[in-house]
Amino acid sequence: MYAKSECSKEAQNYFKSHPNDSQWKYFGFPPYHDCAMKHNCLETYCGGKSSQVDLYLIDEDKEREMELGRSWNLPKLSKEGQFHLSQDVASELSLDSNNPSAILSFETNHILGRKLWDSILFNESSIDSNIEASLMDVSFVSSFDNPMGKFPETVNRAMIMSINTFVKYWSEQIDPTFSQSIKTKASQAKIEEHISKLLVNIPPSDRMKFYITTDYDLVQARVTQFGADLSYKLGFSELETTTPLIPYLFAFRFLVIFLGLIFNIVIAVLLFISVILIYSLLSTTMESRTFETAVHRMFGMRSHQVITLLLFQALSYSVVAFPIGVITSQGIAYFLINLLELHWSILFPSSHTLFHRCCWIHLFLNSFGFFYHSNKSCAFFIFGIWTFNL
Repeated sequence: MYAKSECSKEAQNYFKSHPNDSQWKYFGFPPYHDCAMKHNCLETYCGGKSSQVDLYLIDEDKEREMELGRSWNLPKLSKEGQFHLSQDVASELSLDSNNPSAILSFETNHILGRKLWDSILFNESSIDSNIEASLMDVSFVSSFDNPMGKFPETVNRAMIMSINTFVKYWSEQIDPTFSQSIKTKASQAKIEEHISKLLVNIPPSDRMKFYITTDYDLVQARVTQFGADLSYKLGFSELETTTPLIPYLFAFRFLVIFLGLIFNIVIAVLLFISVILIYSLLSTTMESRTFETAVHRMFGMRSHQVITLLLFQALSYSVVAFPIGVITSQGIAYFLINLLELHWSILFPSSHTLFHRCCWIHLFLNSFGFFYHSNKSCAFFIFGIWTFNL
């Protein structure tokens, strides 16, 4: 990739006077330079600074529907030739909103695939499909510093373009010496029919059901069954199926079990403490209200009515602590989930059911109750939050 802002002064002046000329990349500037014979006009005029990138063609609407890269928040590529670029490459080429123009150079058969490119050049014996390069004028839209679930984190020099507009736009900028029949076939090419690898995501509505468990064997069985059913429907004899996520889960299977055990112990200890606190508070209350209870009994109140009265009075202690604990813990859970999705591309279901499973977050927040409420409120703060989420 080359930035137009880095081209020579001669090229800059020509761009201003001939903004719609796209043939100079192949032939040079009039009077035509001898670079046209060597097929290196772009390097001659703009070869001072260039960068290698990995080109990703995506269908933004379909990927949004299947929730591939759900945290992706960059503007939609609505116009032909637009692209997003990794922050490092954008800095190298000094591309930004003020200098968005760039030129993309690639071997055509590397992008379209050898089979598709050969089919376009069929019966064109004068064209060598192995050396023909394509040069495209492209426009920078925005940059990103993390993949946000669109591609592996190991890829740090990525360029994103829309697959819906790429082929038509490319066919308009191929070598002008190509015949009209080649340009017509190029504009009608269906690049999605010549892929070598197919990425299949579990449907968003069922995705968390496969992974929301600490049992690695169960997760492996679910994913394997899903892959087997898919391969059978597509034709298993022609496919090689891989599940790249399973090895990562295998590496952390013991850590998940260990952390789950720690959280269970913490929950059990806090539950035990809350029960002891509630019991001691109720006992103290009963002892201090012996005379009042006796008066109620003397005026005809039955035992179960006295017990009901005491329970309602005990529950009233948590009226303040309970809603504060719920709101605070839900807010922290929401913050942590957004943090995981943004920085580590760990996606959670969009429904609020997940928050109700974050019991450990709520239980750790109970310590704040001792600073804001009375001892009685603290006890019911612990008990109320725990029961609400379980």
